[in-house]
Amino acid sequence: TSRFKLTASQRQRLENVQDILFPSEPDAPGARDINAAEYLQAVLLDPRMDPEEMDFIINGLNWLEEEALERWEKSYNNMLPLEKEMLIEHVSGLDWGSSWLSTLLLFIFEALLSDPLYGGNPDGIGWKWLGYTPGQPRPKKKYDAYL
Repeated sequence: TSRFKLTASQRQRLENVQDILFPSEPDAPGARDINAAEYLQAVLLDPRMDPEEMDFIINGLNWLEEEALERWEKSYNNMLPLEKEMLIEHVSGLDWGSSWLSTLLLFIFEALLSDPLYGGNPDGIGWKWLGYTPGQPRPKKKYDAYL
């Protein structure tokens, strides 16, 4: 539902956190390369997903902003890269933060490993990086096409 549609600010925050959690390397794709944010937005909009988990993801983005304002007196999106990394490190020590970052990592790995049909792993970039050959037959339609 649209309740789980990310605002531009939330999307920017999400992309940055994903970049910190799964950065690009010369020989390895990062979160942006695998379309992790786009993949997670599609998951958030899927009506079959657990609304509590979707709320948790959105709330985490909002709590991160609150932490930035409280600790750095500026919006997360306006922080310097090192400040953002320090804040993520701080948040990882909080109960909600540890769980939230783990949840984001789970969806990053899904984006890395899923069939490109679902929005992540464009052109099989994650599979190529891992030297993986997908099983056959591959899906021809998104799962929601069967509803």
